[in-house]
Amino acid sequence: MRSVNDLMRLRACSRLSFAGACRLAGPEFARELPGSAVLRLLEALAHLKLGMAVHVYGRTGYQSRRCEFNGVRVDGDVVRAEGPQHGLSLYLAGMHHVWLVVLPSNDGLRHSMVLLDKLAEPVVAFSGSALTHIMKGW
Repeated sequence: MRSVNDLMRLRACSRLSFAGACRLAGPEFARELPGSAVLRLLEALAHLKLGMAVHVYGRTGYQSRRCEFNGVRVDGDVVRAEGPQHGLSLYLAGMHHVWLVVLPSNDGLRHSMVLLDKLAEPVVAFSGSALTHIMKGW
């Protein structure tokens, strides 16, 4: 497996939820994080002026964008990250689980932070070298 999408395809074949697949992968490759990790990540990205890939999942597909954020604010139960080209609004009430997934790649280990809904299905994922850099300090 080289990406979260590979993990999603594998779990689809095995009829596991995404969270179930992460639990099977074990703590070396997947661990659940507190919900506050999302805000910490977005704030670190904005502070360090680092960009990363943001993947937004739907029932029949997903959309990916490389995003840079220069500001993050919390409005009630919504986290808003704003950048020069893209913005992102995350409704915290809809995010029930946050997983850090570590997968091998040709360039070493690749980290992804995946946000799951109440059905334990992916809603948003963040990936890229910036995440690997930031996660070293956690």
